[in-house]
Amino acid sequence: MGEREIFRRAAIAGTTLVVTGVLLSGFFRNVAIELGFAAVSKSTSLADSWWGVAWVGFPVVGMMILLHRRANTVGRLLLFTGTCMAMTTATHDILLHPMPRGPVLLEMPGMLVGALGWIGLIGVVVAFPSGFRDSRGARVLSRLLCALAVWITFLNLVGPRLIDSGRSNPLRLEVLEGVSTWFIEGPGFLVVPTLVLATLINQTLRWRRSTGIVRLQYRWFIAGVVVALAAIATLELLPTGDDENLKFGLVNLLWALPMNAIAVSIGIAVSRYRLYELDRLVSRTVSYALVSLTLIAVYVGVIALASSLLPQTADGLVVAMATLTAAALFRPVLTRIQGLVDRRFNRQRYDAHMVLEEFANRMRHQVQPVVVSRELVTTLEQTVRPRAVGVWTREPVT
Repeated sequence: MGEREIFRRAAIAGTTLVVTGVLLSGFFRNVAIELGFAAVSKSTSLADSWWGVAWVGFPVVGMMILLHRRANTVGRLLLFTGTCMAMTTATHDILLHPMPRGPVLLEMPGMLVGALGWIGLIGVVVAFPSGFRDSRGARVLSRLLCALAVWITFLNLVGPRLIDSGRSNPLRLEVLEGVSTWFIEGPGFLVVPTLVLATLINQTLRWRRSTGIVRLQYRWFIAGVVVALAAIATLELLPTGDDENLKFGLVNLLWALPMNAIAVSIGIAVSRYRLYELDRLVSRTVSYALVSLTLIAVYVGVIALASSLLPQTADGLVVAMATLTAAALFRPVLTRIQGLVDRRFNRQRYDAHMVLEEFANRMRHQVQPVVVSRELVTTLEQTVRPRAVGVWTREPVT
């Protein structure tokens, strides 16, 4: 590893460390207050402290990708988005709590990079999983994103007031006040959700055309999006009422989950960590969930049946019978259900078992070394899929 590569990795790691520290600063400050290590101040905002936690996954995952794939577009956009949100967080903590203070011009960088951070988030989705070059739609959307970022930055610079604090903008242009207000705060801002919808349509088309590893990457991405949507739906439906502890506890945790779920799923997909094969994970989760439900149903059924047949004084015997029945059924039920689930979710493992069973059936009455060696090599290539395979024998096989 050369000096230039060492410097690049150190710069990425250092940037990530600083960005992560800024994003988590508000959260750790509130933890210190709860533990009694720091005094409560008027500038302490529990709600805003979770804003940084919601974005901490982006710089961390971006760093992990860039350390292994130096030119990865998705990794760069993840780190860029996290950096923008960290700058916005720092601006809020320093200049906007408990009330707007300090020079107005110092507030503007945080406002501008916050807008760019949201554009970066859309860019991450557009670039997933392999950048902008592999899809014509992604290339078109990337150009639209760049144009939108420039346009929003310009309108924020010349708008009548600052979005976060509402203070008057010293750089405002009266000629463009109407345009800026209409686009930033009015119907013109609908171009952003329109662009998001176009991004989702483009990703759907790319997913339908994908095969192999790319299709597996999309499965991870979809899993992250499903977790994010579930957290958002729960957040909207949760009846918090006036319970401040619930409002700033579970609600903030649910708010921090969606963005991090998307970042982590993208990181796993882009890095292609085969250790975390999604089919195997889903297969095991579904299998053990079904086994648990089946055994609980058996346990309850045995108790209900035995209680109706035996006297009330035999409660201990009824529980023992139900427990022993559930324990005895665990292994056969697990084997049966796992086989059924593997056919649907973990097809590779199921096919490998079928190949091994066919190999065992063929070899029961086969004694010729040449045939056995050839069949063994073929079976290994179909199941284990090694880069190279060979059979060693004490005597040459003829």
